Amino acid sequence: MLQSQPEKVAIYVRVSSEMQVDNYSLDAQEVACQSFAKLRDWQVVEVFREEGASAKSIERPVFQEMIQQAQTGHFDIVLVHKLDRFSRKLKDMIEIIDYFDEIGIALVSATEQFDLSTPQGKMMVNVMSSVNQWYLDNLAQEISKGKRQRAKSGDWNGTLSY
Repeated sequence: MLQSQPEKVAIYVRVSSEMQVDNYSLDAQEVACQSFAKLRDWQVVEVFREEGASAKSIERPVFQEMIQQAQTGHFDIVLVHKLDRFSRKLKDMIEIIDYFDEIGIALVSATEQFDLSTPQGKMMVNVMSSVNQWYLDNLAQEISKGKRQRAKSGDWNGTLSY
């Protein structure tokens, strides 16, 4: 009887700011993903740790390295803790899922249940990605509003210059 090879998995973890790097979030994400992979008898072959990079763009060094390695067949699955760790832009999410489809890579979340092989699963990811995009846009709007108010009050915005 032939025994199948375990799925080869790359884990991608990310935090948005340098301040979050020391707060154990990356480690917690990785542990959750490692446990998820172990339960499924998947072999983790790579862990990509993006320290202090916003998901508003896919032009992140570690993310781009992961995309490059995806083309080599080094892994079959990209496992994330949550979709918002992967991308917060709906357009980017759709494009990368399509690209992964073309090269035979699956995208899996350790905490969110969806199946991209079904129409319902694709719709669910689009809804979740839309919420992530809304969060990003709303946060930017709220930050701008706060900075405008600080400026009107005569307070400093940003770091003090020398």
